[in-house]
Amino acid sequence: MDESQWVMQVKSHWLKRLLRPPARLALRLLSRLEARLWANARLRYSPVFIVAPPRAGTTLLYQLMTGHLDTSYFTNLAMRMHVQDDVVAPIIGALLTRWLVPRRHDGTFESYYGATRGWNGPHEGHWVWNQFFPDDAPSHYVPPGYLAPRQRRDLYRIVAGTERVFGRPFVSKHIRNSVRIQALAEVFPTALFIQCQRDPLDTAQSIYIARTRDLPFVEHAVRDPARWWFSVKPREYAEIKDKGLVAQVCEQVYAIQRQIVQDRAVLGQERFLTVKYSDLCQRPQDEMERVVAFMTTHNAPTRILKPIPQAFPFSTGRKVEREVYQAMADYLERLYEKGR
Repeated sequence: MDESQWVMQVKSHWLKRLLRPPARLALRLLSRLEARLWANARLRYSPVFIVAPPRAGTTLLYQLMTGHLDTSYFTNLAMRMHVQDDVVAPIIGALLTRWLVPRRHDGTFESYYGATRGWNGPHEGHWVWNQFFPDDAPSHYVPPGYLAPRQRRDLYRIVAGTERVFGRPFVSKHIRNSVRIQALAEVFPTALFIQCQRDPLDTAQSIYIARTRDLPFVEHAVRDPARWWFSVKPREYAEIKDKGLVAQVCEQVYAIQRQIVQDRAVLGQERFLTVKYSDLCQRPQDEMERVVAFMTTHNAPTRILKPIPQAFPFSTGRKVEREVYQAMADYLERLYEKGR
């Protein structure tokens, strides 16, 4: 970095610091206005939540459901309506998306660990979810009864307001919500859930690669893969975190899948649809037709808006060192055998 670049970086840093207080004030006013304007917003359709362990194909499913189906969702532009973690105005952000950019994103299916391109690209909405659910808690698991009545009303209003802006069933993919299913059902009594299912060994490998090879993509990551956790912390996090890296990755996948199975049993299987990642990649048209039928049958009517690609690259098989791959395969086999 030469001297001029360094000077520009310093100026940019201080400019952001100077603009932050007025931006926070403006967004706080917008947030209050939003709460008044949509105070009585009610969901017309059943909201849909995509759940799975991380690296299980949820981003591809989310992109297909938001880019090719008639749905509403948190857009990248809507999620720009925030200052740090404490002020957010997502419904006004949804209005800006509707007014300023085409509602359908371009369908390039490019993403980087859940992040997508374009102002109208689908966003996980963590600026919203972190307002209500723990971010740095011992785990991301949340039981029913966690949210206070006012919090439940505020979260409901945000989702209902977003749905009303677009006039279409709401779809969300926030991977941490995979361990908050019953808490979500408490806020949204008609909520539907689509579980994206990928081979546990392929999923575990992908998480392992994120923690070892792709670690620098996290700005402040501890440069020790065994100490840096990737994505969702299941309810059993405290029991898992001090084990070896292979054990951590395998138990993370298993624990999240087991939590989803337990929640399905409590809420009822009829509220869930399973989409296999292999089928989604190899027969996306068929899988989207299944999703449309499921949603339409359960008060979330939608339709396919534009042609769906014939297929996507399907990643499976060994991607890590042979000894690591075998250790993962053996560990997962023991876990699932024990859980039967």
